[in-house]
Amino acid sequence: MKAALSRGVAVRALLLAAVCAGPAAAQDSGAGKALFAQHCAVCHQASGVGQDGLAPPLTAMPGRYAGTPAGRQLLARVGLFGMYGEIDSGGKRFNGNMPAFRALPDHELADILNYLVFDVSAATRGDDVAQYQAEEVAALRGQVMGGAEVRRQRSAVLEGAGK
Repeated sequence: MKAALSRGVAVRALLLAAVCAGPAAAQDSGAGKALFAQHCAVCHQASGVGQDGLAPPLTAMPGRYAGTPAGRQLLARVGLFGMYGEIDSGGKRFNGNMPAFRALPDHELADILNYLVFDVSAATRGDDVAQYQAEEVAALRGQVMGGAEVRRQRSAVLEGAGK
C-alpha cells in the first residue's frame, strides 16, 4: 500500500513538472515522425488524418489533451496500453482496437507523443505545453491497464474538458 502511494505521488509530481515546465523549446521531430510512420501510420495515415471507421484522426485531440495533466496521462496510456471500443471523434464513430505499444522504450513513446502534439496537431496545442519526457512515460508504465479502461478514461477527460 505504501509503495503504491509513493508511486502515485511520483507520477503526479512528474506530470505536474511536465505541465508546468513552460513552453516547449524547438525540437527535432525526425525521430518521432519516423517512429510514427513505422508504428502508427498504417491505421492513422502518414499525416494523422485517420481512416473512417478504423482509426480516428490525430490532428486535433493530442494537441488539446497535452495541455492538462489528465490529458497528458491519457495520451501516454493510449500508447502504452492501447485502446479499444467505440468512440466519437470529429463527429464520426470509430470502433477499433488500437494495440498497446508497451514494447517500445519510454524515449520512443515520448518521441511519438511529441510528434503528435507538436507537429500533427500543432494547430490545436496551447503555447505553454511541455514536451513529453521518457521519465513521464516510465512513471505510467508501472500501471496495469486494459484498452477498455483507457477508453473510459478518454470519456472522462473529454467530459472534464466540456466536450
